Amino acid sequence: MNPYELLYMSRTGDTYAVRALFNLYKPILIHEVKNAIDACPCLNIYWDDLMQEGMLALYKAADTYREDRGSSFATFLTIVIKNTMITYTRTVKRKQLGRVNHMYSLDSMISENNPAIETLEQKNRLSDPEYVLRMNQARDRLMEQISKLNPREQQVLLSWMNGNSYSSSAQEMGITPKQFDGRKQRVRKKIKKSILEKA
Repeated sequence: MNPYELLYMSRTGDTYAVRALFNLYKPILIHEVKNAIDACPCLNIYWDDLMQEGMLALYKAADTYREDRGSSFATFLTIVIKNTMITYTRTVKRKQLGRVNHMYSLDSMISENNPAIETLEQKNRLSDPEYVLRMNQARDRLMEQISKLNPREQQVLLSWMNGNSYSSSAQEMGITPKQFDGRKQRVRKKIKKSILEKA
């Protein structure tokens, strides 16, 4: 049975196909988990969590992969898993930084000669008022543009942001997956153009 037959069967809820897909693409998952740990050794203690996140990424990739986009499922899956590893790494680093912040006493935080405060300031960009101001301005521009979208465009955006598959989003809107993709691309361009013009 080829991978695309397994993909189709997994989308119908066939547990055998899901297990077969996992076994077929497990080497890619392990490779990407090892790459993530090599890039950030602090993740070494999270091996099981990373594997679980990777398995969830595989299920998501199987559901959202589109054969008409010109790339193989293996390539698409690798990209989805890489993005999942990046997101997980950022989450772990934020948690670790939070613990470091709580470990320092108020007196040591106030001391300008303490190199720890410089390290924390470099890692936490939210301590930079200018960065926070720009981030808030960008958020306001984004929300303003979203509010200008028509109801159909807002529905496309919401479905996309929720991570729904093209097929389920298209079915919900009564259009084809290709039409949904076209609308999504137009919404993306409209938002990006508006933000860049006002930046």
